[in-house]
Amino acid sequence: MPGVLLVLGGAAAGVGLLVRGPLAAGAAEERAALRSAPVVDARSLSDLAPGTRVLAQGRIATTTEAPHGLVAFIGQQYEGNEQSGPNRGRQRWRELERHTPALELDIDGQRLSIEAGAYALESPPHERAPEGGPVAGTQRLDLGLADLSTRRVRGFAAGDAITVDGAVAVAAGGTRSLRAQRLYGGDVAAYRDERDASIRTLPMIGTVLTAIGLGVLALGSTLLWRALRTRRATRGERP
Repeated sequence: MPGVLLVLGGAAAGVGLLVRGPLAAGAAEERAALRSAPVVDARSLSDLAPGTRVLAQGRIATTTEAPHGLVAFIGQQYEGNEQSGPNRGRQRWRELERHTPALELDIDGQRLSIEAGAYALESPPHERAPEGGPVAGTQRLDLGLADLSTRRVRGFAAGDAITVDGAVAVAAGGTRSLRAQRLYGGDVAAYRDERDASIRTLPMIGTVLTAIGLGVLALGSTLLWRALRTRRATRGERP
């Protein structure tokens, strides 16, 4: 038992130090890059070098709908709730399908092209069952169990207001387009604030994990010391 505690405590403390160190430093760099990224439209995009990180805010002008009445979406299946860690109690969803095509963004009457790619969909405003209507519950109330058959579709529709986080790309013919990393359901200010909040939690998570790891190490060390002391005392009593 003491050995297991020492291993678990060391692992938790090590992960905590990793989160507080290199990962937190990388998060700080991401935070600074996000704050300094210019907000562009179709005209200003042409003045920037390919690869420059930018943000764009507008409405989806693409009218060609994919299945489920959305222009970009992900399909997911419920897999239960997290049982431990900082996300304990949070629902887990496994991705089953993804539709993230090229899109057109309308910014005050200007059109900006977004390339097709594996961009993330964050805070999408639409959530529905694959067959339409509201998403079924994730709990079987009659059995008191999680319903792991529950599926949902989340995504964006034509006309939705979004923020695009991406980099300047060169489309066919030399025109500028946007290679998206994320599509966010909201304006630039809300996107920056939400990303900021998630980045700021990393040092706190690292501190908590380190403290837990050190506590478990201390407990394991104490139990090991007591076990060794008891063993020595038992040996000393033998004739």
